[in-house]
Amino acid sequence: MKRTTGTFFFKAVLAAVMLTFCMSCYASDRLQRRLVKCSRIFDTIIESTPPLIPQDLFLRCSALAVFPDTARSRFLWGTRYGQGIIMVRDEKTNTWSAPSFVSVNGLDMAGGFGFRTKDLILFIFGIDLVDHFLKESSLVTAPDVFLPPSSNGKNEPVEAVPGMRGIVCYRITADLAKPVEVKQAFFAPNNTANRALYNNDIAPREILFGTMEKMPRPAERLADLLNRYAGGTEQK
Repeated sequence: MKRTTGTFFFKAVLAAVMLTFCMSCYASDRLQRRLVKCSRIFDTIIESTPPLIPQDLFLRCSALAVFPDTARSRFLWGTRYGQGIIMVRDEKTNTWSAPSFVSVNGLDMAGGFGFRTKDLILFIFGIDLVDHFLKESSLVTAPDVFLPPSSNGKNEPVEAVPGMRGIVCYRITADLAKPVEVKQAFFAPNNTANRALYNNDIAPREILFGTMEKMPRPAERLADLLNRYAGGTEQK
């Protein structure tokens, strides 16, 4: 009887360990696919002629956030939610950090009722504004932070100028990118996703501002892509 009980206990523990391992592998694979989606968004922007988004935004921003496949919320009418990443540009070396996962909820955009899932990219001007993406449920509202699409109120490309401060949002669909007006959004770091991808309880600030010797392959490709397109050269 004791032997039977011991065998059952051993099998139960083994099954639990295997289940945890499988769930961890699934989570990591899912997150890596999300990074691949982000890379494809950048590929679309970079390979388009003329550029879908002015390159100066990449060259002059302090950080950027990408949210693939944002969806409409069922609970807050007209708002959107999604999972994405944020990356910081080192202004001294002009190189990009590893990606840190971030969530957005209650994203309220002008004209946001007519589309279901869309890719969004946020250009962050001002390194202090990155803190909004590192705090739990940080509410960002316009006109405090979000910049309008253009000074004349039309959906025209936003020009990056020295001393610019704020967040510029672009909506990307297939081969089209348009700046959009954002009214408010809730941002929060996704520590669970970071832990699954990097296999470590690493803080988002350490990912963005620390030194990471080795990144997972999709994260490394994402950083390399940005470094080739908008890094390694001095700003003019």
